[in-house]
Amino acid sequence: MTAKAKEITNILRHELETGKYEIGKKFPSEHALMSRFKVARATINKITTMLVSEGYLKRGVQGSGTMVCKNSRFPVGRIAYVGPLKHLYYMHMVYGIQAAALENDYMLDIALPSPSMIPQYIEKLENAGIDGLLICGIFPPPVDYKLPIVALDSGLPDVRYGCTVSCDNYKAAFEMAQHVIDKGHREIIIISDVAEVEFTRRKRIEGFSDAMIQAGIKDVENRIFNPHGLVDTNIYLTLKMIFQKYPETTIILTDADDVAYRVINMLKRANMASENVVVTGFGNIYKQNSAIATIEQYPQQIGYTGCVELLKAIKAGCHPSGLIELPAMLVKTELIPKISSDDFDAFENSK
Repeated sequence: MTAKAKEITNILRHELETGKYEIGKKFPSEHALMSRFKVARATINKITTMLVSEGYLKRGVQGSGTMVCKNSRFPVGRIAYVGPLKHLYYMHMVYGIQAAALENDYMLDIALPSPSMIPQYIEKLENAGIDGLLICGIFPPPVDYKLPIVALDSGLPDVRYGCTVSCDNYKAAFEMAQHVIDKGHREIIIISDVAEVEFTRRKRIEGFSDAMIQAGIKDVENRIFNPHGLVDTNIYLTLKMIFQKYPETTIILTDADDVAYRVINMLKRANMASENVVVTGFGNIYKQNSAIATIEQYPQQIGYTGCVELLKAIKAGCHPSGLIELPAMLVKTELIPKISSDDFDAFENSK
């Protein structure tokens, strides 16, 4: 398309989007447009074809003219989400992404390649007509990746890769541990399924730990256990080790609801501890059906905010960077029992 044709196309597109032509009515004829812009029929035909392909116009049967279909361009662009989807948490996050994308007339592509294929897939997206990328999980693209990137609830090892949006994992975890301590608990254990590269999950462990240290609890580093995967055997062996080393345990803080429910199920199945041992979660995955004290991360808001940040960068023609941490909230903390003053005094005297 020539520069003149592009200029005319932009003029007509702007007129359509500002309501000059009523939806359902006829668009100016080729003759009228040829006369107005002083160009040949072939040029007007190409312009009309472009506007038809964008959905603004619809050609009628021979002789009936061209009709106006809409007065806004959709989609104005495409973005992609690459990451987990099967888990309920990530589904909520994608709902948020979709809502922000549609509000801004963007189409959302969703892909979940196998872990080994993710690096190749992300590289292919550079030349696939995608305007920006939302990722979840730790698989950073090359530093010189040309598309804007926002990482959701995972963190990136270097700000050169893009922007990260998550809840304030550290603060939420600190507040949960502080709440537990305020209720008199001192025999506290942390169970985490965190991998070394999971930055946001590590922040949760730091939050738990710092609150315990601040309260004067000793040996905090040795109170952190990792079953290395949500496998029943590993969880069983981890719990067995915990109660051998810390038989007076009253509460177990976990860094994810999935971990919490696996621990609770194993405690019941193996009859390994009394009913007085309480387990907390992180995520509030099951909402109203949750049977544990946990932390609401608001994954839908994380997805929505991440998408908005990505679209801002796309429109500005830049790459987003930095860390956005959204507030999280403790929920169902009434399920955490208070420790009696006698138990608390006995602990204080033993310090």
